[in-house]
Amino acid sequence: MGRVLVVGGGPAGSACAIEAAKNGLEVVLFEAGSSDRDKICGDGILPDSQRVLAHFGLLEKVQNSGTYMDKLTLYALRGEQIDFKMPVITLRRSVFDRILRDAAVDAGAKLYQDTSIVKTERTTDGVTAIDSKGNHYKGDVLALATGAKTSLAKEAGFEFGNAQAVAVRGYVRNVRGFEHCLLWFTKDIRPAYAWAAPSPNGLMNVGLGYYFDGQQCNAQNLLMKFVQTIGKDAIGTDEFVEKPKGWPLRSGLRSDAYGDRTLLLGENAECVFEFTGEGIGKAMQSGIAAANAISVAEQPYDKEQLATYGRELEKLRPIFDGYSRTKALFGNPISNYAFTKLLQNSSRARDALSDVLCENISPKELFSVKGLVKYW
Repeated sequence: MGRVLVVGGGPAGSACAIEAAKNGLEVVLFEAGSSDRDKICGDGILPDSQRVLAHFGLLEKVQNSGTYMDKLTLYALRGEQIDFKMPVITLRRSVFDRILRDAAVDAGAKLYQDTSIVKTERTTDGVTAIDSKGNHYKGDVLALATGAKTSLAKEAGFEFGNAQAVAVRGYVRNVRGFEHCLLWFTKDIRPAYAWAAPSPNGLMNVGLGYYFDGQQCNAQNLLMKFVQTIGKDAIGTDEFVEKPKGWPLRSGLRSDAYGDRTLLLGENAECVFEFTGEGIGKAMQSGIAAANAISVAEQPYDKEQLATYGRELEKLRPIFDGYSRTKALFGNPISNYAFTKLLQNSSRARDALSDVLCENISPKELFSVKGLVKYW
């Protein structure tokens, strides 16, 4: 039975720990923060995440802990309002991640809380994780799920370019009692996009994502400008009860997410969609894929033995490519206008957009010339 060291107790790491433990592997899960540590995030748990939670038997618990919505309002380039169906749960990551870590422990994983892994070593005999206090932990395979932090992955020989985007979010009071999510892709904030999503305890998660595309910006200032103008008119307040915080985004799905005795999960594997910046669902799917790849591998757990993981990630490539294509189309004013009109005038197109976000169809099936003709 192999021993897996999972570094990072977020969705990717915890999903890996749960699946690996259920597969009969010995699992050690390291979380650098406390049991109630928060994570900067948009907090949206979309249909792909909900399917993973159902797989783990956790969907009902998450639904009962969070805020459930079945509608999303999108504001397009010129402010055109488009409503469509979209099942979403919002839940603060401090609560969501704790539910997943508890499930990992229930499945049989050993959890080390408040344990920051600062160095890893690989030999022909195994792997070692070393924490900030100098403690050594031995294992057979290392699964790195450290989010936006890439130092351990770089130490393991993986290369990273600069982040393609940045996102920033804070919390305001839900003074108007919104019961659905709002998204802005308006020209006032291009090339950024913004969101406002009801959260538990009478709050709204309000944030902004910005893809650099050769340009730089201060995302904090852009969010404040958005909230004080467009956002205030829509949600009724521009006062944050929690100061906005930002984080970098690496998106598009990397092709080299595994090596000898080491796998990269979640954000380390760039499991983040372009266009929306969403990544929780695919992070958890990467964790499950990693656990299953380790389960069928044997000593010496080298790159060839772990290649199943790479093949499983590549099955997700068409979805990531579809979102990249959608981002490019919406970045062009002409195609943006065409698809906005399509979504305004065609209920079939709006239903198709819901199917895209629920992953029932590929983004490229809707956001293409063929889609424009099919759904008009």
